[in-house]
Amino acid sequence: MPRILLSLGALCVLLLTAAAQAAPIARWEREGWRTDFSQATVDLGEVLSGGPPRDGIPSIDDPAFVPVSEAALAKREPVIALEIDGDARAYPLSVMTFHEIVNDRFGDRPVLVTYCPLCNAAIVFDARVDGRTGGRPRSARRASCAAPTS
Repeated sequence: MPRILLSLGALCVLLLTAAAQAAPIARWEREGWRTDFSQATVDLGEVLSGGPPRDGIPSIDDPAFVPVSEAALAKREPVIALEIDGDARAYPLSVMTFHEIVNDRFGDRPVLVTYCPLCNAAIVFDARVDGRTGGRPRSARRASCAAPTS
């Protein structure tokens, strides 16, 4: 009898381990991830969400700008400053922290302004690849978030 209980206990542990690994995989697949989860070097049951789900941080598209004199910014508000061909803009970190990406245009030039609040890093990209730009992200938003610096 103890041998049967030991075998049943081992079987339960195996089933629980398999269920623990299957639960996050099913959720990730529902979220749209297309990954071969069989190629894991860690127990996927140990992976925990560290933040919002996929597409859970909405980008800002077509931001509205106001003159500095009208901007509701503190005197020493940290911003990402960007100037292209004499057109200067500021993207407040207080807004970028919650959106992380702004899709903007300087004339005919599309730019992608990015900010990572975890490492306090900003990078601006020319949003064209081979002379073309992609479509709008699913989570696109229009917001009034940035003020020009002049």
